[in-house]
Amino acid sequence: MKRIVLIMMMLGIVPIAFAQQRVGPPHVDEPQEAPRIEEFIHDLTPTQRTRIAEVTKKHTTRANQCRKELLALRDSIRIIMEDPADRSKTLFPLYDREGDLMAQLSKIYYYGRVEIEHELTPEQRKLLEQKLREDRERNKQRQGPPPQSRPLKDNKARK
Repeated sequence: MKRIVLIMMMLGIVPIAFAQQRVGPPHVDEPQEAPRIEEFIHDLTPTQRTRIAEVTKKHTTRANQCRKELLALRDSIRIIMEDPADRSKTLFPLYDREGDLMAQLSKIYYYGRVEIEHELTPEQRKLLEQKLREDRERNKQRQGPPPQSRPLKDNKARK
């Protein structure tokens, strides 16, 4: 009987230990480094390398600042949500700010890519796009299959 209880306890502890380790892509709250263009394109001129490094540093700095603010905001949201009372007047503006920060991060990434692509020749742009597409496909394969999707409802039924 003691062995059964011991085995059951061990089976309960093992999943908890593995649940603490995070597997998968980096979380939005964690500082990330931009992919190094030199890894994708090997024939950059020294001027291109310098300019791309400046653009990357500028946008990475802005993105990391935005991520820090987002992390602090999400901590505030978690604290407020732990309170069982209705805090919707406090919570909903924080959700709005969270959405604004996520949109700001997307814009930072987009404008950084546009500035980098502006420095590249047409051939280099094509090569970069091809390498990024391959990288995205590789990441999709690592993440596993997408969840089963539901059939979309007819838009006419909503109106």
